[in-house]
Amino acid sequence: MECLIESKRFISELCHFISRDYAKCLHRGHSKKEAWKITAICVRWIFEALHSERITARDILDQNDADFSCAKYLWAMWKAHTVMASYLKSRFYEHQSIMAVISHHLMDNYVKPDDTWLQKSPLWKNK
Repeated sequence: MECLIESKRFISELCHFISRDYAKCLHRGHSKKEAWKITAICVRWIFEALHSERITARDILDQNDADFSCAKYLWAMWKAHTVMASYLKSRFYEHQSIMAVISHHLMDNYVKPDDTWLQKSPLWKNK
């Protein structure tokens, strides 16, 4: 029952994260398309992290050893819950995978300052 409750909590918090992240991007002046792209990349990283933990139980069904199959399914589920807990603990934004997406976006959209900014500055002209 605890796993079910934590899964519901994770989905609820993920939905809030998606809504907040999209709204923040729009508020910062991004277009709807670009805001959704940034948010979608973050969500994709979250689901890829979950998938990487749950993949251990893929194609594990053993007809002759049901206990082994069940144990592998439970192990994969608990590993996925560990990932979900790490995202919840970091409130999504402070998780290393989300920070990587944000950093990459900032690097892609960095505007290099003009070389003549010092000559245009009123403080520079007085010296």
